[in-house]
Order: sequence, then C-alpha cells, then structure tokens
Amino acid sequence: MELSETSITELAEREIYTVSELTRAVKFVLEENFHDIWVEGEISNFKVSNSGHAYFTLKDEESQLRVVLFRLNKRLLKFEPDDGLHVIVRGRISVYEARGEYQLIADYMEPKGIGALQLAFEQLKEKLFKEGLFDEAHKKPIPDFPNKIAIVTSPTGAAIRDILRIIGRRFPNVHIIIYPVMVQGEGAAEGIAMAIAELNGLSDIDVMIKITEYDPATISQIYDIVFEINLEYDTFISTTIFSNKEIEEGPMAESPIYKIICKEGIPV
Repeated sequence: MELSETSITELAEREIYTVSELTRAVKFVLEENFHDIWVEGEISNFKVSNSGHAYFTLKDEESQLRVVLFRLNKRLLKFEPDDGLHVIVRGRISVYEARGEYQLIADYMEPKGIGALQLAFEQLKEKLFKEGLFDEAHKKPIPDFPNKIAIVTSPTGAAIRDILRIIGRRFPNVHIIIYPVMVQGEGAAEGIAMAIAELNGLSDIDVMIKITEYDPATISQIYDIVFEINLEYDTFISTTIFSNKEIEEGPMAESPIYKIICKEGIPV
C-alpha cells in the first residue's frame, strides 16, 4: 500500500517523542504544577527502611499513590504512621524518570479527624499497656508531705519558675533538687532517661517531677517516672501508669503535693 502525498506530509509534521523525552515532559508538567499540595487518603504498606526513610501507599476507593517520607521529616511527626490510618499529607509530586512513575514526596502529615498529639498520646498508652506498665503492682503512692523533691527539666523554662514559686509558698522547707536537661529535640530522650535513672538511685528522694513538652518518643523511653507534668495535655501518662485510680478516685486526690502540681497554676 502506497502512502499518498497527504499522508507523507502529515507523517512528517508529527511530533514524535522518545520515551525519555515524554517522561521528561510529564515530569516538568507535574512537578511544576504540583509542588506544594495536600492529599488525603488511607495509609497502606507502611515500611521504614534501614536508613530511616518511610515508604507507603496513600489510597482511596478508586486510586492509590506512592509516598516517600524522608527520615528527618518523619522524626518531626507527633504520631506514628501505620496501616489503616486516614491522614492528610502535604508534599510535592516527583517523577522517577527511570521507571516512568510519579510519587509524592511528603513534608508533613497529620491524622484526619483526630489531632496528631492526641493520636500519639493514645498510641503511647496502648504501647505501655501492652508492656504491663498499667498493672497495679507498678503503682507507686505519692507522699502527702515529701521532704525532698527532684525536678528534671530545663532550668530556664517558665514551668520551673511556676512550680518553684508555688512549692516555695506552700512548703518552704522542702528540699528541691533540679537536674537540668533538654526537654525536646535531638538527644532529649536520652538526657531525660539518664537523669531519671541517676536520680532514681538516690534513696532519699520522695517525689520526682519531669516537666517537659509532649514528645511520645521521649516519654516512651522513660518507665521509671514517678510524676510527669505534660505541657500539652491535662492527662498525665505517668499518673496513669503509677497512681491512676488512687489519684482520680481515692484519697490521693486530696494529697497536698498532688494539688500543688496539678491544680495550682502549673501550665499543663
């Protein structure tokens, strides 16, 4: 079959892409137009590599999207991503030219319908419950009138000034030890855990208080806390672990030291 003169002309005028050229063109269009977007969906196939980067699929009823969450951004999350969670992800589209695939590079992620900190709190409670730390055998009574109180916190924060002012006004003769630590960021968990372990070795400390901002990664490493003041919640993980029923339902709710910490001006 011979081509007509018209067909030859049309063939000559066609713009024919190579696979690489087309992929690069698609890459430019997608990355130029979807460089800062929010995407909603359900997490599936969530995996963390040895390097700390997370890879998962974001899906809905009809489609799915591959997502990469790099290690540094993952560490900034206030909750632990897991399969089945409905989330909102902020990021940018990236095209992997070698395979002709596109994916979302995630910068930030939050759970849909529940706050990230609240979800982290619930995840931590579940984790500690499975480890048996809510057992009655682990509950420790809080003394009404402690002689010596150890405080693990940043020495420059507003919370420590408040608690020192209140304790000083109500119980001026109490001996207070302040163990200075970082309360958030790189190395905070290790520093706080070391401080509590060291103070726990002192036999004359009656009450230990840890004042910090809420950080599930930090709290989960600390199992020997007697008390924890949490700047983001009005519920205390360590209170739940060590004296939940006694404080909420029993006479310990009237403990003077409990009233000082939980009910007199400490920013919790």
